[in-house]
Amino acid sequence: MLKLFDRKEPKTTSQASSLVDSIISPFVNLFGSEKKDPSKVASESPRLNFNFPKLNPQSSSSSSESSRTTSESSRTNSESPQLNLQHSRTTSESSRSTCESSKSTSQSLKSNQEPTQVTSESSKMATVVAHWDYEDEGQCGPCNWPNAQTGKQQSPIDLKLSKMKVYQLGDCLKFVNYHKPLNGELLNNGHSVQFVPDPRIDVPEIYGGLLDQSYRFVQYHYHWAQNDNEGSEHTLGGLSYPAELHLVHQGVDDPSKLAVLGIFLQVGKDDSALSADETVLGRVTEYGQRAEIKGQVLDLKLPENKSSFCRYHGSLTTPPCTENVLWTVFTDPISITKEQLAALRAVKDCNGKVHRKNYRPTQPLHGRQVLLTC
Repeated sequence: MLKLFDRKEPKTTSQASSLVDSIISPFVNLFGSEKKDPSKVASESPRLNFNFPKLNPQSSSSSSESSRTTSESSRTNSESPQLNLQHSRTTSESSRSTCESSKSTSQSLKSNQEPTQVTSESSKMATVVAHWDYEDEGQCGPCNWPNAQTGKQQSPIDLKLSKMKVYQLGDCLKFVNYHKPLNGELLNNGHSVQFVPDPRIDVPEIYGGLLDQSYRFVQYHYHWAQNDNEGSEHTLGGLSYPAELHLVHQGVDDPSKLAVLGIFLQVGKDDSALSADETVLGRVTEYGQRAEIKGQVLDLKLPENKSSFCRYHGSLTTPPCTENVLWTVFTDPISITKEQLAALRAVKDCNGKVHRKNYRPTQPLHGRQVLLTC
């Protein structure tokens, strides 16, 4: 059963690296080049290796140029750098250039006799990446996002426990510095609210638990809706939770890979998970607002049972929807109060309107194997 995850993976191409760099470039230099001792990752555990789709080498130069443009833009930003892995304006601009060049290259390879159509399709895709939203039937909605029609490893998915391969976890998932208080900023980026830690801290990391390398924490954000019967991006047997938290991590040995921890949120009496966020959510309801948070403890945002989770290969759940994410979705939810959920639901988008919803619909599995650990 685990042979699927033991196959060798070719080295990441320059296109994959440059695209991820364009997404996380403002924070790459904050973490330095220090790598974790590989002995910390249990060698006897099976590994889940990424299965990237083949990349078009002719578009690599355009993607690299986009990454350099993004880096220069980041250096001119007078404010402190903010990683917006799934939502940032830097991502949108860089992705627009990358998407436009790769789309144009792909179309021109198919037919050199339709330059007008190529230009039209490229412009449409660039518009979607730069101005995406959650309107289902809109031009910039989820059905028109990059890879929405062609991707084979898209996220989120519906997690059907009865159809998963069960694995007895011997090497538990390890959490480094998750118990230490963090300082940082909570930012309203127009699509969600996200926390970015102060770079001068001991950066939290995860390893073990079938991960292929150590991953460093870079940000977290939330997805929700206005009704209790929807809001989470992943679903469990077709059922949704009111909200979902994503803790995003970047690979230490291979920064082109990402690992995201997905945690379901349910309404209850325990308010510890969002206690720090709750103190400043009222100050970031408008697009562009940010507020400092002190004493944020990531361990409070994890479920009590950290050994039961679903693991699969997927993508970012927002444009550019790149398929470079190793997902870990815990089966047990954590608790938030009605007041905390109401505070999330009061957050407004970039148009000054309260989010009706900010989650992507579930995507086809396309034969992917999902592992259930216990």
